[in-house]
Amino acid sequence: MWKSNPNPYSDTEPEQWAQYSKAECDILEKAYQQQQKQVEFDSYIVDMENKLQIKKSDKTRQRPIKRIEVDSDVNLVEKPVWMWKSNPNPYLMAEPEQWTNYSEVECEVLEEAYQQKQKLVELDDYIVDIENGFHAKKSDASKQRPIRRILVDPTARHLREERFSISQKPIKSDSDQQHFCFIIAEWLLKNKKDKDDHPKWVEQAAKGICQEGLKTFLYKLINKALREEDKSKVDTLGAFCYYISLMNYTQEFGPSFHSSTVYSGMTLSREEISDYKASIGRYRAWLAFNSTSKIRREVEMFGNTLFVINFLAMSRHGSGIDITHLSEYPYEEEVLLQTGTNFRVDKVEEDGLKYRIYVTVV
Repeated sequence: MWKSNPNPYSDTEPEQWAQYSKAECDILEKAYQQQQKQVEFDSYIVDMENKLQIKKSDKTRQRPIKRIEVDSDVNLVEKPVWMWKSNPNPYLMAEPEQWTNYSEVECEVLEEAYQQKQKLVELDDYIVDIENGFHAKKSDASKQRPIRRILVDPTARHLREERFSISQKPIKSDSDQQHFCFIIAEWLLKNKKDKDDHPKWVEQAAKGICQEGLKTFLYKLINKALREEDKSKVDTLGAFCYYISLMNYTQEFGPSFHSSTVYSGMTLSREEISDYKASIGRYRAWLAFNSTSKIRREVEMFGNTLFVINFLAMSRHGSGIDITHLSEYPYEEEVLLQTGTNFRVDKVEEDGLKYRIYVTVV
């Protein structure tokens, strides 16, 4: 395989690996077994000894390579990933190229459409023109960006940035015990007469999922609504958010309570960093659900700020829920923090490149 992300030597870019073709793999493997030092292909040379692929026309353009051994019974299929060109002016040739992955869910939607030979796909605020290779803003069709589909190493496993680096502004909390969610509170108030009618509430939650899920990806919408305390979503999302909030009281989740250190990445403005500095020793709350991971080295790649999240005690509210066993991506070791989670800001550190904010969930 050869390292295929835009800057293969970047410490901040997620790694991407692409497979050589079967014919190329056969040639390389034969050379490897015969202990050859170099293999020459049409446009590049593979330096087996130093594990590099070198472009013939420009020997400064090099990419790492690697050889992996797989079980002969395993069908190693390359994973398709969809990307959009994200540098400021995507059509300016003099500007260094930057490409950003679509979210995991969006990639699945695009790949399904691609396999079914669809020409257009709607993604929230954008129309993706698969046939002509660009996406355009719904509100302004002149705002277009190139897209591309690449095949990557299926064994490469990285945390989903869109899952573990959702920035949210903390709100003041007057109490170290309060766990409050505006949408849930409003929904319970409107439906208090039916407080014992759980079948009705479950049906309401299902209808809300169907109604909102037709328009956008649900996890994005829920967290946006929670962060903005959007009253228009009380009727459609209130019931669903309420039942998710019960995970801290569900007996089945008892063994999944997690009270060891977890990590989250965010991109914060200077003003937001200053707010956290001014809040040291005080209690704050995150309004939305917050996905964290036990794996620090992966989360550190996201955003300009690493949150180091500790827990005061093992309790229903003072802990996260380890959902590794429920996730389609168990290698992410995800721990979910409840909406309205309260925390104390302990300290803020800076090393010039990254901020580290230490908080304790209470």
